[in-house]
Amino acid sequence: MVISIDFQVIWQLLCELADPADDSLLVRKVADLWEAVDGFRRATEEKYHAEAMSMAGELAKEREALLRDFLGSTVPSEPAVNSVAKAFGLDPGGGYTACAGLERERLGGALQAMESFSKRVITWTDADDGWMVFWPSDLQGAPLRGLEGVSCGYLDGVDGLGRVPESLRVVRSFMRVVGDRADEGPMDIEERWALLVSLDLSAAIPSLFAGISDRLSRSRSQERSRIIETVGSYMRTGSVSETARECFCHRNTVLNRIKAFGELTSLDLNVPGDLALAYLFVEKAGGSLVAEGAFGSV
Repeated sequence: MVISIDFQVIWQLLCELADPADDSLLVRKVADLWEAVDGFRRATEEKYHAEAMSMAGELAKEREALLRDFLGSTVPSEPAVNSVAKAFGLDPGGGYTACAGLERERLGGALQAMESFSKRVITWTDADDGWMVFWPSDLQGAPLRGLEGVSCGYLDGVDGLGRVPESLRVVRSFMRVVGDRADEGPMDIEERWALLVSLDLSAAIPSLFAGISDRLSRSRSQERSRIIETVGSYMRTGSVSETARECFCHRNTVLNRIKAFGELTSLDLNVPGDLALAYLFVEKAGGSLVAEGAFGSV
C-alpha cells in the first residue's frame, strides 16, 4: 500500500518537472514506471512474507523446545514455569486440566480441533505414539468435547502450571495400567480410582480376585452377570430402590441378588473390609458392563 502511494508521488513530481513538450513521453513511459514500482512492491512483499514465515518457524521451534523441556522435567523450576506461561499466554498460578492418551492414530483431527478452540489449549505428541494436552480450568470442560470417542484420561483441578507435568505423567500411568479396559471417551481418573487400584492389586496378587471369580462361576452365566450388575449398582448408589430402578427389577430381586452374591463369594457387604474387596472386584470386572463369560479373565 505504501509503495503504491510512492507511484503517485513520483508521478506527481515528474508532472511538475516536465515541460509541456514532455507530455507525450510521460504518457508512453507511464506503464514502464508503474511496472518498475509494482515490481519493487511485489519483491518487497515477498521478502517480508518470507522473513515473517522464517521468524514464525523459529518461534515455533523455540516454543516446542520450551514445552519439551517443561513436560520432561520432574519438578520444573520457577523460571521454567514463567517462561512457558509467557510463551503460551498462561497463568503460572492458575488451575489446569491435564489430559493424556496412548493411541494417537485414533485422534483424527481432535487435537487440532481443541487447539482451534483456544490458543491456551496446549497439545503435545510423542514419538512413542502417546499424546498430552492441558488447558486452563477457566475453559471448563469444553475442550473435552473434542475428545468424544477417544480413549484417554484426564485430571481436573491441577493446582498451578508447575504441577501440570507431574499430573500428565499420572494420567499416562493410569492409561497404561487400564489398557484395553479404558472407556471409549475421556475418563476422570479421580472417579475411576477403584479401577486403577483393582488392576494394580490383581497384578500384584493374582489370586485375590481369582478366588471370588471361581466361586461366582458356580452360578449360571446369565444370572452371574445380573448379580454383578446389581451389586455394582448397589455399592455405587447405596440405595436398594435406586438399584432396582437402574436394573429394571423389583427391590426384592435386588435383595435376593445381594444375598446370592454374599453366599457365593463369602463377602458380607455390611463388613467394611469385604465391601472394599467386593467394590474393587466389581470395578475390575466391569460392573454393569460385564459381558457374558467375562469372568474367566477377571
